[in-house]
Amino acid sequence: MEYASENPVLDASGEEHTCFLSESDFAEWHPSIEQTTVIEYKGLQVHKCGPWTQGPVFLQQLQILRNFDLPAMGHNSARYVHTLLETAKLAFADREAHYGDPDFHDVPLQRLLDPDYGAQRAKLISDTPAPGIHPGTDNRKVHHIEDVKADAEYSIRHGGDTTQLVTADSSGMMVCATPSGGWIRSNPVISAVGFALTTRGQMFYLNPHRPNCYEPRKRPRITLTPSMVTREGEPYLAFGTPGGDAQDQTTLQFFLNVVEFGMDMQSAVEAPSFYCEAFANSFYPRGSFERRFAAEDRLGEDILSQLKEVGHRPRLLGDWGNGCVMGIRFDENGLLTAAASPRREVALAFGR
Repeated sequence: MEYASENPVLDASGEEHTCFLSESDFAEWHPSIEQTTVIEYKGLQVHKCGPWTQGPVFLQQLQILRNFDLPAMGHNSARYVHTLLETAKLAFADREAHYGDPDFHDVPLQRLLDPDYGAQRAKLISDTPAPGIHPGTDNRKVHHIEDVKADAEYSIRHGGDTTQLVTADSSGMMVCATPSGGWIRSNPVISAVGFALTTRGQMFYLNPHRPNCYEPRKRPRITLTPSMVTREGEPYLAFGTPGGDAQDQTTLQFFLNVVEFGMDMQSAVEAPSFYCEAFANSFYPRGSFERRFAAEDRLGEDILSQLKEVGHRPRLLGDWGNGCVMGIRFDENGLLTAAASPRREVALAFGR
């Protein structure tokens, strides 16, 4: 492969390296327009990006959770939190085993999103947290091998993150985007042009047994995952958040707050949230933490104690430490409402 730069550039390793991209890589690349991956849930059509993102795990979680009476459990009860944590563990196990650029791999989405498959997975959830993570549909051995490090914390601290944009107009046109390229402190800055390259390439594995292994012209399986919902084909809801692997758990809770528990938009984004950490992180060094979950302190000492008793390991984030969900909704009367989480420095909802 012809290297793009003859001049090595300092990167996060502390050493100088050349780039794997050639001039022809840039010249021949073009964006694609793709169909959404979609399922039906409670009379709504839920749309996500395809399996070169982690987006379908949101849909897989819904297919599992439709087998439970969530309102009967009570919002953010110990049973509810446990069920969502174990559901995430099952869905993200399939992400690790199957997701990758569909231009290079035959990702079995039809099977993974089948309601019957979701029902089978739901039966695996017991009263205690399952040890390890277990993908379904086939027997690929891709978990907890040499490219996943148990209890390895991400050590690079950074002062920025992914952002979220959701907008809509009176005609019903909606746009939802989750822009992110990496962080200035870890991205190599190309001095000749004055900008930093993204580090999203770190999403790739070098393990050839994984569908998300590195190959030329291939898209890495990114964590970025905006969400849109229609009702009878008409715009209904759009939402997203920063947060890496937690995105499709934090936004799932927001969605359930609205659809299952009838919360208004602002209450739904402000409710205490949590996320499972028992599968491989998408970022180096890909730490995996068995039975561990991260939670905002506002979940409450009583709930956290009950979860500890059955075997979960909580990691506290502070009262307002998880994500930054933003959303827009058209209600039954066509009224457009918006909500923004108060969790980060700048989060706005406005209209004109």
